[in-house]
Amino acid sequence: MSHGECSEFSIVLLASPEEGSSSTGCIPQASRLQSLPADSEIILVADHADLTEPRRTPLDVSPNGSHHLLEVPSANRATLLNAGMHAAQREWVLFVADPGFSAADQCRAVSRFLSGQGARAPHCLRCFLPGTSGTREEAAPTGDAARSRWPGAVELSPEQGSPATALVTSVNQLVVHRAAAVDSGLSFDGRLLPAFVDAVFAAFCGLCLPSTADLRWIGISAERGVSPARSSLAGCEATELLASLEVGCAGLAHAANTGGQGLPLWVQQVVLWQLHETIRQLLDGQRTLHLDSPDDRRALVAAFSRILRTVDASVIRDFTWRGVRALDRTAWLNLAGRAEPRPPLLTVDRYDPVQRTIRLRYSFCGAPPFEAFFIDDRDTIPAFAKTETHELLGHAYAAQRSVWLRVEDDSQRLTAQVGDDAAMLRVRTGEPVPGLALSDARTRLAALPPATPDTNSEAALLRRQSCRPWLRKYLDQAWLFVDRDDCADDNAEHLYRYVRRVRPDINAFFVLRRDSADWRRLKAEGFRLLPFGSRLHQLAFLSARHLVSSHADHYLYHPVATRHFQDVLKVQFTFLQHGVTQSNLSRWLNEKPIRCFITCSVPEHAAIAGNATPYAFGAREVHLTGFPRHDALLGLAHLRERSLLIMPTWRQWAVGASGQGGHRRRPNPHFGETRFARVWKAFLHSVELRRSASRYGYRIRFVPHPNLEPYLSWFEIPHDVEVFQIGRGTSVQLVLGRAALLLTDYSSIAFEMALLKRPVVYFQFDDSQVFGGKHTTLPGHFDFVRDGFGPVCETETATLAALERYFAADGRSEPMYRDRMEAAIAFRDGRNCERVLKAIQNTAEPSVHEAVSPSILIEYARQATRTEHWRLALSRWERVAALDPGLVPPDTKGHLSSARVRARLE
Repeated sequence: MSHGECSEFSIVLLASPEEGSSSTGCIPQASRLQSLPADSEIILVADHADLTEPRRTPLDVSPNGSHHLLEVPSANRATLLNAGMHAAQREWVLFVADPGFSAADQCRAVSRFLSGQGARAPHCLRCFLPGTSGTREEAAPTGDAARSRWPGAVELSPEQGSPATALVTSVNQLVVHRAAAVDSGLSFDGRLLPAFVDAVFAAFCGLCLPSTADLRWIGISAERGVSPARSSLAGCEATELLASLEVGCAGLAHAANTGGQGLPLWVQQVVLWQLHETIRQLLDGQRTLHLDSPDDRRALVAAFSRILRTVDASVIRDFTWRGVRALDRTAWLNLAGRAEPRPPLLTVDRYDPVQRTIRLRYSFCGAPPFEAFFIDDRDTIPAFAKTETHELLGHAYAAQRSVWLRVEDDSQRLTAQVGDDAAMLRVRTGEPVPGLALSDARTRLAALPPATPDTNSEAALLRRQSCRPWLRKYLDQAWLFVDRDDCADDNAEHLYRYVRRVRPDINAFFVLRRDSADWRRLKAEGFRLLPFGSRLHQLAFLSARHLVSSHADHYLYHPVATRHFQDVLKVQFTFLQHGVTQSNLSRWLNEKPIRCFITCSVPEHAAIAGNATPYAFGAREVHLTGFPRHDALLGLAHLRERSLLIMPTWRQWAVGASGQGGHRRRPNPHFGETRFARVWKAFLHSVELRRSASRYGYRIRFVPHPNLEPYLSWFEIPHDVEVFQIGRGTSVQLVLGRAALLLTDYSSIAFEMALLKRPVVYFQFDDSQVFGGKHTTLPGHFDFVRDGFGPVCETETATLAALERYFAADGRSEPMYRDRMEAAIAFRDGRNCERVLKAIQNTAEPSVHEAVSPSILIEYARQATRTEHWRLALSRWERVAALDPGLVPPDTKGHLSSARVRARLE
């Protein structure tokens, strides 16, 4: 960047926690400041609780004396941003409110854009959005050139209608003319929660302009991290959220509609985006807010309804911002009191050429509607069906229905009825039609998506290498097994060992980092190892038939940029799970490309695969088989020793951020300041714990979660506590087999003890945070008090007392907990690996589930009776009566007789 190019900019930079705090002052990260244009004015704004008035001091890192630290007393986000804007001295103010964001390229592009505006430039407030392509060296072109080179980031005025991709939701996207902002009285609203501040300020920028044509969007490359602000609502009160909704959504809508002409499209989109972000967080973590009062919940739902009524139904139907699903739009229409589209629309979006089935999906609110599918006018019962349901603050939100129909003949024609109407059908995003030729649907769905052109040289090289004959032969139809990238000894390792023993014809490989402590062990055992992240690993993935993993992280099932290889990828992902799913992981798992989902517990299987659950997976994907590693663990039960195993899980707010391409995380310098760290350290150092264990002859063993291992030195573990580190030569199976008693907080490792029928104590001192949206988990079907395998304790005193009781009882559980352990584990026969292998193979077997599932047939017969479609009810109950006598419900004869009578009267 040439000198002086950005001299007209003041850059307001909010200090990140490690740069400043109320107790330590401000210690700027030099790398952040150095990435900013040297000839601009930089104002680093920090909160300082000990001050009574703002304090401004020069920063020594400034080469020209124009960098300053501005400390503001006990400030919220809005106050910090306002202080920075009013302290600025240059003509244009650019905000950098997210740690790690670099503004250098944005300044360059903005400067070049403004230089071409002439005298008109000083009178504009402008918003600059990330683009999806283009060159960082220049601002986006306008008009047709922009649409061709910068799709999704063209220069566009609100009068022309801004696409959803052009929403301004973060101050990182704003460049404000300082004098114009001051003259217009613009400021960040301190009444708003942090999650609302940015988008509302940006919207009022547009409303305060003399003409909306003066608010423009130009593209800046997204590669430098410009992203929407997603501040958490955690910890706020219901009254605070209601106030923010009134000011930030209802108030914005009122201000934009002063002429009574309705809301501009772009304002409606801002309102929808703000509601979407709020509702998304409530769906993800409904205990995040203090919303125990039913009145508060009702008031919030009423506020959502009232605000949604200010948005046109057509805008809701067309809103496609990132993360917005069809069921969200259906829910919003319902909350707004708008009728759902008639006739109903069903989307045919997937085809399984092996099992010859197609998937149809639609969303609805309220009671499940009547549905019927006709192939060449023949009533066709789905091979698989699943209803995915969601609640918002205790109220029904929306449901999504997925059905898989078996199709045999390309000449067939598909029609459908949902509710009282004949449905329209479309293939993916195609045009809706009343009837669909299956030959057309199968052709369009079976076609592999085109690959993104190989402009990436690495992708082009990888594609060329994958075509080498010897590699194709070596990796042909590969099965790739992987636990974590950096360690093994989980379900994938145990299943791989079984597959190599009973099916040596399967071209199986195990993927692991070469520097893992498990590499040498598995190599000595004869495992066919592929170094994780290596070229050979990537090439194997391109040729793979199956990817089998105990984890569902993106870097594991997408080890290459799949957009470059969509025309060749045929891999199917089997999720073995790392532990029993006891919490609600639906929002995380539903978007994963899981073809085979392995479960271990009967209640767990029902919570995932059953109808009316928040999971998108059903009987087609989910299999109750037991975990592969449990086969080996049962064989270690005889090793039981008098030992207490302490295994707390991790906390997202305590450990560092996740690094790209693996499980390893960046260290959090403030780990020791968290309550989680302090409580567990105090417990490990408890004199009473060690005295009690010694009295009864118990050894204490501590196994930290892998995400806690970087902080082991901070815990200063006492010398009489044995430490075992996963992935560093420690066999977790062996440690569990030797344990007589487990102490954990929320870890599903308790199910391993249930398998061995050994007692568990839960130490849960922070459940409101863990299940309140701050961690990665939400309350699910498993209630620790109702379903757990031991007492749930909230204090160290209660935990120590519970452990003392088990020490004295020689590690024997109470009958109530033993009964729960017995019921929790589906299989203890040592054949889990056999069942899992069969489940994976069934995904590639065309003959599986040829007959209609009796449960689905009975469901559709009852549905027809309930909705009084008597002719269909009669034919369906006749098919039910023809089932095996043991499967026929007792009320079948009555339903059949009633349907015959009513059908004659139609």
